[in-house]
Amino acid sequence: MCNRKQCVILNREQSSWFDVISGIPQGSIFVPLLFFIYVNDLPELCDAQYSSLEIFLYADDSKLYKIIQDNHDQEKLQSVMNLIKTWSDEWLLT
Repeated sequence: MCNRKQCVILNREQSSWFDVISGIPQGSIFVPLLFFIYVNDLPELCDAQYSSLEIFLYADDSKLYKIIQDNHDQEKLQSVMNLIKTWSDEWLLT
């Protein structure tokens, strides 16, 4: 994973090459496993008190889902989003 470089090609124009200093190569077989290990505590933020709120974890993505029918639902969703923000800060995710 060292000495990797990348560039961007758009409309047949190529940028300069830059060193890749973090991350996992796209398409790596370890990405889903590492993602799962990294975020396996995230669903705990949506515990029993938020039973109508769903969090979906995909291979390298997550989705938070809540049907909003009233202000209480909105407050629940915002509360979990605040918890996820705190979780993200603790794991140094921007």
